[in-house]
Amino acid sequence: MRKPPCPSIRPKPPKVLTQEKRNVPKYLSRFWTAINSPVSLLLISSVLVSGVGWLYQRNEAEQKEEVTHDAFETYATAEIGHRYWLILEYAKSRKTISRQDLIAMRRVFEGEKPYRPIVRDFSEMSVVAILHKLNVENQRGQGPLDHMLIEGSRQLSGAFYYVESATDLTDDQVREIGAEIVGNARKIKLLSLKW
Repeated sequence: MRKPPCPSIRPKPPKVLTQEKRNVPKYLSRFWTAINSPVSLLLISSVLVSGVGWLYQRNEAEQKEEVTHDAFETYATAEIGHRYWLILEYAKSRKTISRQDLIAMRRVFEGEKPYRPIVRDFSEMSVVAILHKLNVENQRGQGPLDHMLIEGSRQLSGAFYYVESATDLTDDQVREIGAEIVGNARKIKLLSLKW
């Protein structure tokens, strides 16, 4: 038979403190009781899970937008560079530039048919429109280089339309204007390091 343990070795039961002995205000006690109820815990956890889900979704959307923006910037700079390259190559292949040559260059510059852009999104968009959209997408103010690129492209566009619409130009005047257009296209191509 086993002997009961000695009374001095037995552990004493912990003292249970009641509300009165802890000096906790009654309203605080009710608050913690309400917070620890199952319904309150369910509400708090659902709010936390919803918040974390919302943050995750927002982060994913920002990353997707950044990737889309980077792709647009890459395609836009490639398209503009390609168009200027085509204009310059077309001018190199001709001994003298005629009115028909300038009209063909304008179609490339303006993105009109029969020109086919690298990316379909830029069909029937002029170089000026692509540059403007690129600056808007970058959400930045136009610096001096951006301003020179856009102004130079606008002047080229105006010169192309002038040659096409003016019927009283002689062949020598058309050649001079064509040489100026090609010279300006070279300058613009040199201004941008990305193209």
